[in-house]
Amino acid sequence: MKYLLNVVCIVLVLVMGFFMIQDKQEIKSLKNDLSEVQKQNTDLEEQISVEAQQTNDAFLRSFFTYDSTNEQKKQCKKMLTDEGMDIAFPYPTSDAKVSSELASSEMYEKKVSNDRTLFLNDVQVKNTYAGTTSSLHMIVRTELVKEKKEWKVNNISIVASYM
Repeated sequence: MKYLLNVVCIVLVLVMGFFMIQDKQEIKSLKNDLSEVQKQNTDLEEQISVEAQQTNDAFLRSFFTYDSTNEQKKQCKKMLTDEGMDIAFPYPTSDAKVSSELASSEMYEKKVSNDRTLFLNDVQVKNTYAGTTSSLHMIVRTELVKEKKEWKVNNISIVASYM
């Protein structure tokens, strides 16, 4: 009887050891899978951030670099949502002889979600009207949203400006 009890105990220990080894291997495999998914997620978030930054930069260049206000509106239209268009161009544009150049810009990003991000942009703009050039330094806030898999500016506001 003791012999049979010893054999049963040994078999149980071996079976439990076998299952523990399998569980450890499965845990290791799941950890590797989790690491891979986290890496892919990080890569995707970085790609989203880069795409939003590129759109923000292109918009700022189009918005602040132009030879006429009609040209400015035409260049920016494809990068704006309907709401953004109403905010950026609340009044009809004219064909005034005003030109502008984005001299420098620096952006700071705050990701709100995978389809919405905010930027604070420190921009320096050179405006020319009737042969007179002036410089303007501004803090511009832009809100970008993902619309039909494409980043677009949904809101723009000048937070501060000074000469």
